[in-house]
Amino acid sequence: MLRLGDMRPNFVQSIRALRIGDLQEAAQRERNVFWRTSLRDMATKADAVAKIVEDFGLGAQKGLTELGASIVRSVPRSADTGFVVVLEHLPTRAQYALCQEILDMFRDVADEMGDKNVAFRCFFSAH
Repeated sequence: MLRLGDMRPNFVQSIRALRIGDLQEAAQRERNVFWRTSLRDMATKADAVAKIVEDFGLGAQKGLTELGASIVRSVPRSADTGFVVVLEHLPTRAQYALCQEILDMFRDVADEMGDKNVAFRCFFSAH
């Protein structure tokens, strides 16, 4: 059984051999907010931001900086203990620079959440 408590509390890393279903179950069991999105068909930064906003249920954002700030403002309710985020199908071959920008934004969010003592674990897969 996967336990989030056995992982560092704030990071962005490749999903590797972890299963998304196991991450979702662990998030629910350990009272973490679980967000998941697929960025397979993103063509632009605006497409990526719009897809993340839609899938995470956030208000409209104009760019990655604003999106990151919005995520940080989404500190979980008192019943929740942190976040588990899954970014699927980052198109690293076709959009390498954009993927790096997205991952950098999530790394910044993980750092800011760490400053607030809120766990923020972000996993990604690439194609």
